[in-house]
Amino acid sequence: MKPLLLALIFIITILDSYFYGRGLEPYQLVFEPLIIPSILAYYLLSSKRKDRFILIAFFLVWMGDLFLLIEWGSFFLQWAVFSYWLMQLIFIKVYRGYQFKYSFNAHLLGLLFWGSYLVVF
Repeated sequence: MKPLLLALIFIITILDSYFYGRGLEPYQLVFEPLIIPSILAYYLLSSKRKDRFILIAFFLVWMGDLFLLIEWGSFFLQWAVFSYWLMQLIFIKVYRGYQFKYSFNAHLLGLLFWGSYLVVF
């Protein structure tokens, strides 16, 4: 199940990047909101212990993506930046506790999360 989900995340990210590069915004509106929920599904399947702060951080980054995607003015941009800022603070708080408990799966989740944004932006 995990390899299938990783392939789905990869396909969604590539399609979102393709539609962004081509300027096909209606198609991008379909695929961009699916990136974070698919990574969240991977987190839920691969982690033995689910942390509620990580779930909150996923929700905040998803909201930030939606605010950036809507982009109806500076108000939405400010809320997007605020959501991303809160998400960063939560991830820093959570992962400071894992500083000495290195897990390859947690590291892979981080690479997957940041790598998908690197591809999109």
